Amino acid sequence: SATRALGNDARGVGGVWAPEGRVAGGTASPFPATMILRRRQNAPIPMYNPTHFQEHRPQLIRELVDRHPLATLVLHGPDGLQANHVPMLWRGEGLDGCLQGHIARANKIWQLPGAGDADTDGESNDLPALAIFQAGEGYVSPSWYPSKREHGKVVPTWNYAVVHVHGRLRFIHDPAWLEAFLASLTDRHEAGRSQPWRVTDAPADYRQAQYRAIVGLELRIERIEAKFKLSQNRGTSDYAGVMAGLGDENRARALELRAWMQRHVGEPVKARRGTGPADG
Repeated sequence: SATRALGNDARGVGGVWAPEGRVAGGTASPFPATMILRRRQNAPIPMYNPTHFQEHRPQLIRELVDRHPLATLVLHGPDGLQANHVPMLWRGEGLDGCLQGHIARANKIWQLPGAGDADTDGESNDLPALAIFQAGEGYVSPSWYPSKREHGKVVPTWNYAVVHVHGRLRFIHDPAWLEAFLASLTDRHEAGRSQPWRVTDAPADYRQAQYRAIVGLELRIERIEAKFKLSQNRGTSDYAGVMAGLGDENRARALELRAWMQRHVGEPVKARRGTGPADG
């Protein structure tokens, strides 16, 4: 099971979930547990994530990824960082398991140095990778804060909810794996439709040609960072002002952000502690 590391000091990486030196399936992680759970010279540098914005509840992290499955997949190639946008499917329980997806064979990231040639079982070596998922986001006007009328010491900000999934990426060429994965991915997104399309609706020869034109990928999860920056650092009245302001805008993006705030934020930090921490 996943172990949570708390704090932004030398004792750990803030807001990070990380397996204790292992990855899905019980195999040894290429990153020792001490590297993940303690800040050392060559340890991963976490996303800036103040305590009041850190999200650790597995059900909420999974909900964000399930509702917004289009990942920004970041790899480091010989010419620097490369980002691709890939719809992904989370396999496993809680915060363990892997993310699966596919790319066009013409997308040459599967040939990056370090990926290696296909092994005898059709799987490549692993590359370090980062998948970024984002849900509701939007501008927050300081004019929505009642505290603006009290003292004027307020500034604009931006609210958002993101999940960063770090792990090791492998590429898969096996047609049977691709067929099973695409069936699962399609069934997931066709669910609830009056006439859901299924992979087997396409002719067999056409499907086989399509499988030859794509490459599967699987990101084995090693650590997760979740940041839900949803005005938790504001007082109760300012938080209510943001909710009202987003509702008054009545735009799809504003209403989605408002829904995330309504579902996922408890009592604002300032109401609990007496003072609100800085924005971040």
